[in-house]
Amino acid sequence: EREEQTMDALKLAETIKTSVPVDPNGSDGDGSELGELIFTGTGSAVPCKHRNVTGMYLRMNNGNSMLLDVGEGTVGQLLQSWKSTTRQTTSSSTLVHEYHSLIQGIKAVWISHPHADHHLGLLRLLSERSALCGSNNPITLMAPPNMFAFLAEYQLVVPEIRGSYVELDCRDLSAGHQKSPLCSKLLDELGIRCTSVQVTHCPYSYAVIIDGTSFGRLAYSGDCR
Repeated sequence: EREEQTMDALKLAETIKTSVPVDPNGSDGDGSELGELIFTGTGSAVPCKHRNVTGMYLRMNNGNSMLLDVGEGTVGQLLQSWKSTTRQTTSSSTLVHEYHSLIQGIKAVWISHPHADHHLGLLRLLSERSALCGSNNPITLMAPPNMFAFLAEYQLVVPEIRGSYVELDCRDLSAGHQKSPLCSKLLDELGIRCTSVQVTHCPYSYAVIIDGTSFGRLAYSGDCR
């Protein structure tokens, strides 16, 4: 019975997908870019065949983007999503070029709390961006302070990610405390303002309110009550 329900859900998803016109160039017809929100995973701590661990990709009108949590496998999920919206006649070299451009276009990452199912995919993302950009185009990493301690230790094993991100402590984004110069960087690159809100979960757990996206004001939380 459960398998039949799964098949019905997949058929419904295909019906919805084919009924909505999609411009593969991501434009609304007059040449302007549209925002995009992709769920790369909604499976919490237990990944399965149809649901990866937590992650979301949010693209702005200017084509730049950010990630909201980066569970393990997030980059692979993004690659599969981008490939599925590309014309079948597209050459392999063009696909690789577009993939690199999209990875370079990820300008910021928000990590809601230090549990592994919300951040392990960050390591692959930083490694790939470091290979493409070096230290010339670091990601703005908004995260709890213990995440930065983890990454500092990880760099002793994989020094390639050194310089691939700049630190923005979630606590410095609370209402009335947004004095970091990186707040201006977020505004310049993504056109957004972020406000953190502490939530009830493990220590250093935060939700974020994002103003200025293509969808208006967005609020996102990881695990909380």
